[in-house]
Amino acid sequence: MNIQIGLPCDPKWLCDAIGLVIGVIVVVGVIALVRTVLKEHKKRR
Repeated sequence: MNIQIGLPCDPKWLCDAIGLVIGVIVVVGVIALVRTVLKEHKKRR
């Protein structure tokens, strides 16, 4: 899956690194959201 973010990427490794960092941030955010929802769900029981 190739995602265009609209930035000119001269060195290919730089674009790959930026994409990897963004991917890691998104995954960590989703995990944090799921943990928060589960914690709130357990509190309400």
